[in-house]
This record gives sequence, structure tokens and C-alpha cells, in this order.
Amino acid sequence: MQIYFFFRMGAVAAFSNQHCFDYCRVKVPLMGGFAAHSSKCSVHSYEPDLKSIFAPVWNWPREENHKNVSANEKTIETEMRNGTYAFFPASRREDPDWLNPNSLKARPTSSSLRFNKQLDKPLWVETCAEENISWVLDVFLDSLIDPDKQQKFNNFVSTLQGQQITLPQELLLPANRPAFMRARKNVEQILQTVLQDNSAELILIPRNADPSRISIKMGDGRIIPTLQSLSEGQSQLFHLFATIIRYGERTDLNRSVNLSQITGLVIVDEIAAHLHPTLQHDVLPELISLFPKVQFIVSSHSPLFLLGMEKRFSPDRVTILELDGGGYTGLNNFLKVYAVHPLSFNHAILLLYDWDTHKPSDQIEKLWIRSIPKNSEDAEEKRGIENLFPSALFTDCFYEEKPKKGIHGRSNVIHDFKKQEFCDWICDVRRDPADFAKFNCVVEILREFSQAHQPPPDQQPPSE
Repeated sequence: MQIYFFFRMGAVAAFSNQHCFDYCRVKVPLMGGFAAHSSKCSVHSYEPDLKSIFAPVWNWPREENHKNVSANEKTIETEMRNGTYAFFPASRREDPDWLNPNSLKARPTSSSLRFNKQLDKPLWVETCAEENISWVLDVFLDSLIDPDKQQKFNNFVSTLQGQQITLPQELLLPANRPAFMRARKNVEQILQTVLQDNSAELILIPRNADPSRISIKMGDGRIIPTLQSLSEGQSQLFHLFATIIRYGERTDLNRSVNLSQITGLVIVDEIAAHLHPTLQHDVLPELISLFPKVQFIVSSHSPLFLLGMEKRFSPDRVTILELDGGGYTGLNNFLKVYAVHPLSFNHAILLLYDWDTHKPSDQIEKLWIRSIPKNSEDAEEKRGIENLFPSALFTDCFYEEKPKKGIHGRSNVIHDFKKQEFCDWICDVRRDPADFAKFNCVVEILREFSQAHQPPPDQQPPSE
């Protein structure tokens, strides 16, 4: 997927200032083609070097808002039927067992909708437990099939509404008898990851059991009566990722056998909501890794989730867009999490604030809170880390005049700092160590923190 944004402002923080972007173009490669969504908002100034990207919409009138979708209808239909496309809003929920068990009884799921002209995979998924419980039972029963004894089903499994439903022939070959079991094992793998028990498995209970025929057997022998008996966070995760498999296999059962064949786009708002810190940091990134060809776009205010993603994936596979206005907010969010769950962090952590936040020094267990000292030689008292650089470096070429609408419709001019250009010039062009002389205070904080958390001599690795 290719996503291009051209922002009016030079930083993503423009969102919080209610400045909308000029151009947005999303191009998604599909089976046999591609789809593109383009939009333009507000009066903008054109950037010629972007013309190659936005060529299809470049000649839209300058003063108006526009939106356009370019896609082949047949290609879209094929992609939506075969792939996994879903949005899980922040209001998603799964009703607990104690609320009303009868409302969540597993019921047989009709397959007739799979093969008509209606898409029976809702894009907006707020709750999906009932559908998943019926589907899990189907998957479990499929795992009991013996292809050697299915002579009558060599070509077709059943006939529904006059259409013959073909079972993938490779699943009927004796050499591939474990294929049906593999689909069940994939569902159990999600369950094992959520429960953090590699021996957890699904078991079938008598049909007069209530409210579901599927129970969970833990590795230590304990029985979880039903899927509805999971905690809120566990239930959220299991049903979210089970839905991805269920959607992906609707037109091809092979995709539930091989999760790497599932493709699509999954959007989750506040993905860490309702989750215990361990589920955020350890479990959620592991579940995402099970679907390498599904693109996940998620929002989260959880630093634990971000730390877990960076630990599980290489940096080039995770793109983080910070939209809430800067590092100060992010550090404070982490501080709130740590204050509630300090035992979830086994290593020492330093939160280093800019001087203008006036954050007092503090220490909570292994968490250190420090602020960078103010550089008194900076007469302009520049905010952030720029305060440590010599004032003479901040010439006019690193500032851009931009109009800003004030109160009562009056406009004024602000001088926007080109931070990235300044950084590139300091580090790649100028390359003068003297510019960083005032950074010694930062080095001292890091040295103090490092020395305070050195392991005892008998636990240190041997020197080479």
C-alpha cells in the first residue's frame, strides 16, 4: 500500500491546530489492479515536486474541496470477497458470560450468504463473539474429518441454493489429512497466545451443555467452561484475530490452514483499550505477527504497546505517527502507566524532559524523572533541545513565514522553525563539535543514570 500526504504545515502537529492537509492520496495494490482514493481540502499552495505523485488530481480547481475514488468495480468485488477488510472501533465490546449467557448461545451459521452477491463480512465490527463461537465450532468439527472416508465428497461437499460448493481438492488428499487439523491449530494458536499457555486447546463438550459446546483446556488441566468465560481483554483479542481468519477464509478454506495467505487491511481504533499491560506489550504484537500479509493501521495511546511492537518487529516494519502534540504528552502518558503498573517493567527507565516543561526530578522504583537544565546563555530562551545550541546558529534561513488565522477572523504571521533542515545542517554539513558543548549536561544525566544501575561486579559480563 502506498499512502501520500501533503500537509499544509511542516509537521504532523498541524492536526491538533485544526489545519487540514492539502492533498491525500492512497493507492492500494489489489488482485488484478489497484484502487486509489484522492482528496483535496482547502486553498493550498502547489508544490511542483509532488506533481508526479498527485498527477491524476493535480488540475483540480485550487479553491474547492474534491474527492475521487479510482477503482475497477469487479476488482474491488473480488478483493473484498477474498481478503480481510475490517474496522474495529474503540467502542468494540464482547458481552461477558455473566451478563446474559443465553444471548450468546452458539447457533448454526448459514453458509448461503457466502455465495450470493451480498458481502456478509461487515466492515464495521463492534462485536463478533456470537458469529465467532459458531464458526469455531465449525472449525473444530472440520478437524475431525477423515478425507479417506469422504469418497462421496471428492468433488463437492454440498449443494446450496443450486450452487455446488467445491472443497479444495488438496485438502482431500491422504497426504494432507492434517490440513483440517491445521486450521483448528491456528485458532488454538491465537488462544494460546492470548492465554500465554502453549498447551491450551479447544475441547468439545456434550450438546446439552450451556451456553456453548466449545470449552478450553489449559496446560495444567484446568477447564475454562466457554469462550465467553474469558476476561474482557482476552475476549477482545481472541475475537478480533479470529475474525481476521474467519473473514479471510470465506472463499478459500486454505487461508485458515495457512495464515500467511490471508491478505487485507485491518484498522483498529485504540487497539490497547481494555487490555492488561502484559497483553499490550507481549501478546498483541505477537498476534499481529501471525498475519504477515495483512496491513494493520491502529491508533493507541499506550507506550507499552509501542514498546512491544518495536521489540517484536524490526524498525522498518513499524511506522509510528505521533499525532498528539509532542514528546511531553508521550512521556506523561508513560508515567501514568508506570505509576499504576510498575511491576510490568523489569529494567531501569529514564524519562528526560525538556527544560521548559519545568518537570521536577523524581524517582519511582527504577524509573528516573529528570529535566534538561536550562541554558542561561540563550537570551531568547528557545523551547526544547534547541535551547542548548549557540544562538548564532539560528539564522533566518531556518524560519518560514506562514499566515495564521487569529481571533475575530484576523490573520497574523508566524515564523515556523524548519527543525529537520536545521538538524541536517548541524549534523551533516556543519559538523562542528563545539556546537554541542552545552550537551554535557545531558551526558552527565545519562552517566549518572547508567552508573546507578550498573549490575554488581560478579554479574557483569567478562571483558574481552
